[in-house]
Amino acid sequence: MKRMIWTTSLAMGLGSLLGCATNEVTGRQQLMLIPSATVVAMGEKEFADTKEKARRAGQADTNKARVARITQITKALIAQAIKLKPESAQWKWETVVINDPQTVNATCLPGGKITVYTGIIGALHATDDELAAVIGHEIAHAISEHGREKVSMAMGVQAAITLAASTSQTAQSNELLMKQGGNLLVKLPNSRSAESEADHIGLRIAAMAGYNPMAGVSLWQKMNKLMKGNAPAEFQSTHPSNETRIADNGKWAEELMPVYESNKRRRPKY
Repeated sequence: MKRMIWTTSLAMGLGSLLGCATNEVTGRQQLMLIPSATVVAMGEKEFADTKEKARRAGQADTNKARVARITQITKALIAQAIKLKPESAQWKWETVVINDPQTVNATCLPGGKITVYTGIIGALHATDDELAAVIGHEIAHAISEHGREKVSMAMGVQAAITLAASTSQTAQSNELLMKQGGNLLVKLPNSRSAESEADHIGLRIAAMAGYNPMAGVSLWQKMNKLMKGNAPAEFQSTHPSNETRIADNGKWAEELMPVYESNKRRRPKY
């Protein structure tokens, strides 16, 4: 009985302390049952595993020009992302480029851990503006805390209770919980609304860094062509359809053109 009362009290306390919070980046209330520091630790562990896997496979990119290009773009975007979420200045931002022509992807895990696969460059013949749109989108997921939100929704109150009571847990159980959370970060898709939110915020970050936000349109036109009509219907997918993304990115890009025009001189040269 005492244990039940303690658990209930802790759950209620967690609900008020870690429940819904307004994110300064998205401007909306999000479910945040898992502490931010815990999700950042999950992201750092997953990132370390990704780098180690790439090292063992000999996929760490050794093309100095390509790595320099990605590094300069990400640095410019990070500087603007920090303005939108000042606390992210304390993150240990890091970028790795993985030489994998078959993977058309980029990610940014909680804590600012960015991975760019060379397939996104080669398959799309991506311009700097388009790379800024892609990477900006991924950074937007991180500063919008979409990872923390989806892990909170998936793991629920019980996981939050376990984390809050971690002093009474064994190291083995805590490690298992961290692993489960890390897997959710990587494997669980974001919702359609989170994807659209990241598109919009990512374009803002890109425009603030001096990259043309209209690249969000050309990027998704290229992605649409690459998929050759094999993308699932929008109602069957957790992502907006390519057509929806093209239309939305065009609308947001027009709104952000003044931001781009005011900042295009800050765009880095390399």
